[in-house]
Amino acid sequence: MTDVDWIVRGIVDIYSVEQRPPREDMSPEVEIVKDLIAKDDIIVAVDAEQNRLGYLAFTDAEEFPYGSGFYGKWFQKYIWALYVWVDSNQRGTGVASFLYGKLFERASARGVSEIGLDVFNVNT
Repeated sequence: MTDVDWIVRGIVDIYSVEQRPPREDMSPEVEIVKDLIAKDDIIVAVDAEQNRLGYLAFTDAEEFPYGSGFYGKWFQKYIWALYVWVDSNQRGTGVASFLYGKLFERASARGVSEIGLDVFNVNT
């Protein structure tokens, strides 16, 4: 399974948890993932054997449409967490905390002090 396929599989899993069906044509998501990989805007957590445990995809933003339109500042650059996914066998083991820690490091390196994301009531 390629990195793109694995990441899109995570997006499909996220859609399932959010109780929304994935689109029949996931090519828009595939293109987004390819772009995020090209920009190095995906952080992947792996174990000692290099097994992929989860990922966090993000983007730099200065204006909406990220989120519901109530976040961010028009005058300040921020990072928007697009997708956070952890393999179901690894949930509750600190993988997401590790990913967010790495995101904070990336934000700091980019001179960004704000991170935005949406959280739904189905998130655990």
